[in-house]
Amino acid sequence: MKYRDYKIVAKKHLDACKSILSQYDGDIPENVLREIHYLSGYIIEGVCVYAIYKHFEWDENKDIKEYDPDFTRETGLDYYKNGLRRNELNQIVTTGAQFYITSHGFNQYIAILDIPFQGTNIPYVDASAEIDEDVNDMISAWKPDLRYRYGILDRHNKEEVMKLINTCQKIYQQVINSI
Repeated sequence: MKYRDYKIVAKKHLDACKSILSQYDGDIPENVLREIHYLSGYIIEGVCVYAIYKHFEWDENKDIKEYDPDFTRETGLDYYKNGLRRNELNQIVTTGAQFYITSHGFNQYIAILDIPFQGTNIPYVDASAEIDEDVNDMISAWKPDLRYRYGILDRHNKEEVMKLINTCQKIYQQVINSI
């Protein structure tokens, strides 16, 4: 998998959310709102993974599953959870990575992007950027198992989920335009 695939997937999920929202004039069923919330995390994850690999100059033709010790040292990121790899002697070694792509925890990517994106005013990516409190709650509550949990959307409505997707669009556009 190439890092640019994450940008493509983020855009695909963003377009899907906007398309789903456009199908409803009135109320949106809670299960649909939950699915949109779920996809929103993958929008942010995709654009953040893309931004990390692009910013730290990963070879765009190199598979991100490959281990690059210099990249991992600089970013603290590796593709595989636990950072376990086999070395040239076929011994299992740890990479020292703090963050893993396979964990889908996009909040960890924000820590990596914090300094490169300081002052960009990109919501959620730049810690100094203002972000709507409800949107921040939904982003902060996102985890891959969201599709199995209930309750978070009991506090949020269609307008707030629409603000979430608008924020995702802003994040996507501003990140892509700034790298």
